[in-house]
Amino acid sequence: MKLLLAFVLFWSPLLAALAPDSLAGKVYRDSFFSTALRMYGESTIIFSSEGRYVYLKAAEASTVTQRAGSGAELIRPPGDGRFTYLRTGENTAKVELHDGDGSQITMTWIFTSASTGISDRIPSANDNTFHLSDLATVQTAPTANVSMRGRISPGQPLIVGFVVPGTRLPDGPTRTQLADSHARDVLIRVVGPSLNQFGLTGVWADPDFRIFRANAPLPNLQWHYPDWSTITNISTRPNPAGVAAFRKIFNYVGAFPLLDSSKDAVDVVRLSSGAYTIACELIPGDPGGEVLIEVYFLP
Repeated sequence: MKLLLAFVLFWSPLLAALAPDSLAGKVYRDSFFSTALRMYGESTIIFSSEGRYVYLKAAEASTVTQRAGSGAELIRPPGDGRFTYLRTGENTAKVELHDGDGSQITMTWIFTSASTGISDRIPSANDNTFHLSDLATVQTAPTANVSMRGRISPGQPLIVGFVVPGTRLPDGPTRTQLADSHARDVLIRVVGPSLNQFGLTGVWADPDFRIFRANAPLPNLQWHYPDWSTITNISTRPNPAGVAAFRKIFNYVGAFPLLDSSKDAVDVVRLSSGAYTIACELIPGDPGGEVLIEVYFLP
């Protein structure tokens, strides 16, 4: 990491200017991995033309507890407020996020191309890369939100397919590769109990799902919540901030709210280009019921 930074700084005077003049209308996505913290994570920030930002996604997970299979995954409440951007060199910039609650985050960026670079958002990270996209381009990409309602019963699973457009990455992409321009943050909801608010009965009381790419199931995704309203933090205590984070994402994409203490299942995950399916299947003894599967593409 240090050698790479030194290389970029040494050669930056010889390169064409890479740091943009403005962040207005940009989407920032990063991913990090820290050996010291034994953590990895992702974030997504939207910068508007009015000098405001929305910290749409902030997610972290512990490599230790992941290996132990005990969960300990964190999704944090995104913030919003005003931002300042300063181009400090041909290939460097500084960003300050001023949240509405008075807190502040400062990030230094080193650009390795016009849209990619290295961030110090997590100072101890071994791998802390970012990618900038134009919000208008992302929003007009050939994707559409997907939804399907049906009844799941023993021996009759419910399956929905969707495609993340672009050039698919090779199998086994690294976290750095997942921050490429074709990756998309995707919100997936499998809703059963919260359908009661619309007068539906006989709903699937405890829904869950798996994601497949082609015929291969993806491993347990980093931020998968089979019971969205009882998110736990790293010490397995209730984490109301995680519930607040999901509520903010739901509101941003225009998804209807989920009921408190419901057992609806939710994912917010970054996927590389390719075809995917969501499969809902019952475990023995579960009678199933009515369920709604939703897929939302985030910026």
